[in-house]
Amino acid sequence: MAAGLPIVATAVGGLPEVIRSGRTGLLVPAGDEKAFVESTLRLIRDPQLGARLGSAARRFMTEDYSLDAAVERVQETYYEVLGACV
Repeated sequence: MAAGLPIVATAVGGLPEVIRSGRTGLLVPAGDEKAFVESTLRLIRDPQLGARLGSAARRFMTEDYSLDAAVERVQETYYEVLGACV
C-alpha cells in the first residue's frame, strides 16, 4: 500500500481495518480462492481501478497510518485521559 500498488487480500485479522474494500484495495473472504483470483484478474483487466486503489492506499498509509499519525493519535488519547483526571 505504501508503494502505491493495489492490494488483494483476505478479510482476516486486522486487515479490514487497514484495507477498505473498493477504496484502498480489494478484500475477499478467507479461503475463497476463486474470489482471490477474480479480484486479481479484475485489477489486471482494469488498470484505472488499480491506479485509483493504489493511489488511495498510498494516501491512506501516508496520512492515516504513518508513524506521525500514530504518534498524534496516542498524544490525543493521553491528553484526553489527563484532561479527564484533572
